[in-house]
Amino acid sequence: YPPYEVEIEYSQRHIKRMARLLNNKPIITRSVAASIVKYAAVFTIAVMSAVGGYITVDAMQNEFFNAAIVPANMLELTLSRDKTEYTVTGIGNCAEGDITIPAEYGGIPITAVGEKAFAGNENITSVTLSEGIRTVEIGAFKNCRALAKLNLPQSLVSIEADAFSGCTALTDVRFPQNLRYIGVEAFSFCSSITELVLPPSVETLGESSFKYCTSLKRVIISEGTKTIGGSAFERCSALSTLVLPESLENVGDNAFCYCTGLESVTLSAKKLGGGVFYACSNLKEAKISAEMAGGDIFAFCEKLEKAELYGITAVGEGMFSTCGMLKSVILGEGVKEIGKNAFAGCEQLSYVYLPDSVEVIGNEAFRGCKGMYGIRLPEGLTHVGSAAFLGAGLVTLTLPDSVTYIGEGAFMNCTALRSAELPEGLEMLNASTFENCVLLTYITFGGELEYIGKYAFYGCAWLKTLVLPQSVERISASAFYGCIRLRDIYLPAGLEYIGSKAFGDCKRLSITYGGTLEEWKKIFKTGMEHEVICKDSVWKPEGLLQDGVG
Repeated sequence: YPPYEVEIEYSQRHIKRMARLLNNKPIITRSVAASIVKYAAVFTIAVMSAVGGYITVDAMQNEFFNAAIVPANMLELTLSRDKTEYTVTGIGNCAEGDITIPAEYGGIPITAVGEKAFAGNENITSVTLSEGIRTVEIGAFKNCRALAKLNLPQSLVSIEADAFSGCTALTDVRFPQNLRYIGVEAFSFCSSITELVLPPSVETLGESSFKYCTSLKRVIISEGTKTIGGSAFERCSALSTLVLPESLENVGDNAFCYCTGLESVTLSAKKLGGGVFYACSNLKEAKISAEMAGGDIFAFCEKLEKAELYGITAVGEGMFSTCGMLKSVILGEGVKEIGKNAFAGCEQLSYVYLPDSVEVIGNEAFRGCKGMYGIRLPEGLTHVGSAAFLGAGLVTLTLPDSVTYIGEGAFMNCTALRSAELPEGLEMLNASTFENCVLLTYITFGGELEYIGKYAFYGCAWLKTLVLPQSVERISASAFYGCIRLRDIYLPAGLEYIGSKAFGDCKRLSITYGGTLEEWKKIFKTGMEHEVICKDSVWKPEGLLQDGVG
């Protein structure tokens, strides 16, 4: 069809190449690409004639505009669909170890290093990216194990996931001032990097971005960074200097876990994930300010001695679990809850400041804190969880009147505890609350106590005299079993139930009961061997059959 006859004749030498392009998608030269751009409409007709098919201009553009161009002795390039920029997509026929990616080719800018463009290349030793390049895409240089030197342009905005992961020879990285994002595992397993200084422009560090950078000693993150992703610096075992900005908003789970070279840390953020400094085994001091904090943040920091927490409303589950050297902790105002296992296993913990805002102490919160000889429990505390102080070193205990719940075994095995004062409004003393507190000598009950659970005072061998309040209605099985020095106990007239062996093995015990003998017989359990002084008479074990009871 005129007027394309001349152009078709002129372009005959390209027709066979175009046919191969459409069928096999080969790499094409610059001259062919230029001709395609110039004569797109002409080629449409020529190719239809040559290959005997039917194709639209759009379809052909989809083929040749995504084709890779490999100039002589140069990298492989791919032109964008709108023909405005190139992406480096492969090593091409470049055999050099020192790679320089130019700013442009044929007047068209090169703006990106494409996905997996150089992944696994064992020959590249250095890379220089020219100004104008904005992005290093996913896995671009992943596992380039010989890559030792990297020069990044000021124009670079984003380093995507896995971009330099596994570049084990890479020693020095200087980040440009316009960089905003470092992706997931971008530099993970770069085991030779020793220092990082991140500019203020970097807003986000992706998850595991520097994980297993085992030679990394110094990290400075400038003001402006808002997010440090989970495991970002996990197992950077040589890290000893860490400077963090006040601009941080989120620090993800396990961000610095197993950074065994850290000795001190100061961190301020809105939200801290769980395990942020988990198993940083040489960490000695920590000062944290956050609005929300997850669990296990300092768990297994074996040498941590001192910690300060401000701003948080809850000490997360297991936050200081098994910090065996921890001696003192200061909690700022506003903390309402001490989570489960928060200080469990902190054997040397001797001082904890609990602000007046604390309302809940969770299950096993201070379990095994053998060095805690005393603790001030604030007014406003309402809940003490199960085994909260199990095995703690408490010598004296005063529970504020605001406490309405004490969980099972809350003070069990506190073998140094000598005196305890229970809150006035407490109605129920749960099972094993003071079990095996072998030195407990003095206990003061509140005036509203109704129920004493099983094993509540089991094995409290130094209890001698007890006066139960008039409100007590039930004493459960084995509640005072093994209180071998207990001589006198007063039981109120309103008592309705005494469980099996409630006073078992209390061989020296004399019981004073506020009701009548007949009332006593209604609540009496077989197997009791103690004299009972009732309001109107004295009941003795040998009188059991005489009165026809049992």
